[in-house]
Amino acid sequence: MKEVDFRTIDKLFIKMSINDKFWAIFGLFLIILSSVSISGYFNKIENIEQQSLLVLEQKTAAIVQALDATGQLEQASNLGLQVSERSQTSSRQQNTITAVHALNGQYYTQSESVSGQEANAKQAALISLLMSFLWVLPFVVVIYWTATFLGGALWVLWDTTEKIAKGDLTSRLGFHPGRDEFGTIGCALDKAMDTLTELVVAVKKSAETLQTTSSSFANEAVQSAEQIDLQYASLDSVATAMEEMTASAAEVSNISRNSTQRVEQDSEYKRQSY
Repeated sequence: MKEVDFRTIDKLFIKMSINDKFWAIFGLFLIILSSVSISGYFNKIENIEQQSLLVLEQKTAAIVQALDATGQLEQASNLGLQVSERSQTSSRQQNTITAVHALNGQYYTQSESVSGQEANAKQAALISLLMSFLWVLPFVVVIYWTATFLGGALWVLWDTTEKIAKGDLTSRLGFHPGRDEFGTIGCALDKAMDTLTELVVAVKKSAETLQTTSSSFANEAVQSAEQIDLQYASLDSVATAMEEMTASAAEVSNISRNSTQRVEQDSEYKRQSY
């Protein structure tokens, strides 16, 4: 695998699905196969027709030369040859061919129907043409296997990605490593998901630890608040006791002052009595 710059043809490819691309490949293969096979078929037909004409020309030339060698050219018409002084060339009209041999300014022509002679050869050429299309079958099988392989791999990739997007971090592609690009990409993605899962687990454990620590701090804070409340209650009790002691001290002071006044009064009374 290697990075390729975005090309003009890629603008067309991105608008086609995988199946569309394989249909395009199949169509291109079928066009090429048809062109080559049909062209070969017509070449064979042309060769067959040319061979038939060549054979008749050789046959006509052999007859004329034999008659000329024996001085019996006037017997040419008796052997199916037509003699003319007008310039002619060998030709073909459908299944009838006409061969021409020129000698001493005379043109000897012979016509012959070759439909029966060429039938087997043309039939063999047609069978060869049809047999060439049998290559479509293995090509279709290979295209089908390749398309289903790529389509299946892409579906697994899409399905796994959807599950991961929904929060299922346990989903894996499960591709086997090898020379296949999907296997390489799949293994790399699975490793990435393993790393991500480990990070998520670590973060989850950290969050749980933080929650435990926070709960502990909260419990300690509650206990501290309770102790503070107890201390406040104790301080209130001490303050109340101090107020009561202050009141008692004031009362004792009043009693002492009253007692002192009475003692002074008694002393003054006694002094006056003397």
